[in-house]
This record gives sequence, structure tokens and C-alpha cells, in this order.
Amino acid sequence: MEEIDHIRPWQGGANLGWSCREGTPVFDEQQCRPGVKYTDPVFEYDHYNDNCSVTGGVVYRGFRTPEARGTYVASDYCSTRVFAVRPKPGGGYDTATIGNFPTQPSAIGTDVHGELYVLSDLPGGLSRVRFERVQPS
Repeated sequence: MEEIDHIRPWQGGANLGWSCREGTPVFDEQQCRPGVKYTDPVFEYDHYNDNCSVTGGVVYRGFRTPEARGTYVASDYCSTRVFAVRPKPGGGYDTATIGNFPTQPSAIGTDVHGELYVLSDLPGGLSRVRFERVQPS
């Protein structure tokens, strides 16, 4: 299981339960302590469909795509799937798979203007990321 967590500044000391669980599933019952309050991830996914490891991410703060501002963007290294996680105004999070990178992403970062870039180690390279609106068919 892979997870993305969001710890707010006032949540110091939040317990993600990593000795007991990964994401929300328990993987070592002996490490779980009764009565302990765990902070759940905002997004999680399994290792099926070629997934293996979260890469990234960063919060988009650029100007080229204003409707994407405030969206956390991450990817899976093996499947190259790109995920978007965005807080809802009333609480909770919207999550979606929004595309794929062409090769395995080893890092996601931004330039001084908040625009996204992805670094790939196979075959190597730095690419600018852009958002495209896909029309329903």
C-alpha cells in the first residue's frame, strides 16, 4: 500500500501508524497499540496495476493553469500514473488519477513561478509538466 499524508501545522505529533499499518490496512497487528488514535492518509493506493512507490509531490502554485492552483501532484514511480489531491472547502479531499508521465519520475518540483517539472532517471531528463483539459467523448 502507498499513501499520501497531509499533516497540518497544528497537528504536531500526529501518529500515522507506520509500525502497525501502511495506509489504513494493518500489516503488523503486534505493533498496534490499543486506544491509539491514528491519522489516516488523504489518499492511498495498492501495488496492483504496476504501482510500487510514491514519487513527489508538490502543491501547484503556478499561473499557467489557475484552476489547478492548490492541487497536490504526485506520481507512482513504476506505473508513472500522476495523482491529484485537493482539499475540499468543507473538509475532506478530492483525489483523481490525472495522467501518466512518459518515463519513471524520480522527483517532482517547481520553478520560481510555481510551475511543475518532473525529473526522470530512465533515460534521464527534466521536463515541464502542463495540465490539459480533456473534453468528454
